[in-house]
Amino acid sequence: NGPIYFNGRYHMFFQYNPQAAIWGNMSWNHAVSADMIHWKLLPIAFTPKPRGPDAAGCFSGSSIAVGNRVYVVYTGVIESTPEMATLRDGSSNLRESQCLAFSDDPDLIRWTRLPQPIIPDPPSGIRITGFRDPSLWKQGEWYYMTVGAGVARVGGCVLLYRSKDLKQWTYLHQLASGQWNGKATANPCDDGEMWECPEFFPPDGGHVLIYSTLGKVYWQSGSLD
Repeated sequence: NGPIYFNGRYHMFFQYNPQAAIWGNMSWNHAVSADMIHWKLLPIAFTPKPRGPDAAGCFSGSSIAVGNRVYVVYTGVIESTPEMATLRDGSSNLRESQCLAFSDDPDLIRWTRLPQPIIPDPPSGIRITGFRDPSLWKQGEWYYMTVGAGVARVGGCVLLYRSKDLKQWTYLHQLASGQWNGKATANPCDDGEMWECPEFFPPDGGHVLIYSTLGKVYWQSGSLD
């Protein structure tokens, strides 16, 4: 999560359970390197905050440097009812929102988390099958963000948002979408009903989109209009 080159060093964050070597208590651990070969483990960056928007976990996200400050966007989750949940896997019901944290620390050890999500809810009018893994970039005067998602019984998709200040976001439309395979599973990522971990970036004048679904990683190339 959130890999970034900042202040002459490479920073890598990653999903981590500080309590056991099993899935749960999802947090962001942190390592740093000068050469991407030799790494030093640093203190945990984020852990679930009681009564916060990430009380049930700090899921995947990305980072961006703005001057001497680094911002991180990530998915916070809370326990929810089945009706309000955006993540339903047959054993838990979690509601996902997109959260923001920032650091003015040159070593990116000390972080401040905003108390409320920057995108608290999925777009209205969509029966969502997931809402997580934000990835952001700046283009001209605007910041853009993709979020992995899906529409029930239709297929996975990537949602596109836009902001001037990283705090107030406007939903634009689906950046890309696919088709459900028609075989319902407990995890919608297993049947193409949801796409997760999208990344969108511009190499050599074009654009590449990568995402995960159906137990694989897919990529598409083209140009952003």
